[in-house]
Amino acid sequence: RYFGVGNTKIYVEKMCEFFSRISETKFTAIRHSNIYGAHDKFDLERSHVFGATVTKVMTATDKISVWGTGEEERDLLHADDLNRFVEAAIEKQTEKYRLYNCGLGKAVTIKDLVNKIIRASGKTLKVEHDLSQPTIKTSLFLDCSLAESELGWKPEVGLDQGIQRTIDWWAENIDPATLKPKS
Repeated sequence: RYFGVGNTKIYVEKMCEFFSRISETKFTAIRHSNIYGAHDKFDLERSHVFGATVTKVMTATDKISVWGTGEEERDLLHADDLNRFVEAAIEKQTEKYRLYNCGLGKAVTIKDLVNKIIRASGKTLKVEHDLSQPTIKTSLFLDCSLAESELGWKPEVGLDQGIQRTIDWWAENIDPATLKPKS
């Protein structure tokens, strides 16, 4: 599944590069890390690790279950920083085609992420690791130095601040019984 998606993304980047050479249109390809924040997917069927963990924490009373060992590491970027990146690229990109990385630029273990989300929620929860679920020990984070040098962009929302903003938004906007927006 991911192999096909990855190849499609590379194909689209190459097409943008090609069309930038034969037209007057400017193209920006963005390889961003895992995006999170308000309006994320919080249902457990479609969400990624951040949204699923927020939902598990916000609906739990005594414990949560986390897939795998928690040793995997992810680069997480708040949606506000991605929005600022897009604005910077529109305003400051001078090349007709450019490929940028856009992320926080450092990785956090899933275990640490879960603990940070629990702390931000104000709850006291036990964390159980479901080792029957998939775990692939990976450490993924992006080098965003090109975006900083060419666009003057760097992330402004730290992970702890972004987690707290998201928890606050979730509590105000999501119905814990249905996991849908409150009416």
